[in-house]
Amino acid sequence: MGVEYYQSVVNSALITYYGETTQKELSNLYYNISLFTEWLKEFNHVGFYSPLAEPDRSNIMTKIAQKLTNHENEIKIKIPVVKILLYEEIKKFKKKF
Repeated sequence: MGVEYYQSVVNSALITYYGETTQKELSNLYYNISLFTEWLKEFNHVGFYSPLAEPDRSNIMTKIAQKLTNHENEIKIKIPVVKILLYEEIKKFKKKF
């Protein structure tokens, strides 16, 4: 699911049909995806457009790269968890209808 789809689900209140754990885990996953995207933009901005001289630019890029890695690791951990939770939610919906 792309971030746009997640926003649509949240804005339409469909997320309220999910269980509390699914809501929290899904929100946490997309929070990390959003932060990863923002830090990636910042990394590219500093790398290509920053007027900072070395070693300041390299230091900043190293710190941003660490943040990117942290968010990427969180995403990798959360995807399998959310996948299982969503599968369980789908099974619940199928039983209802």
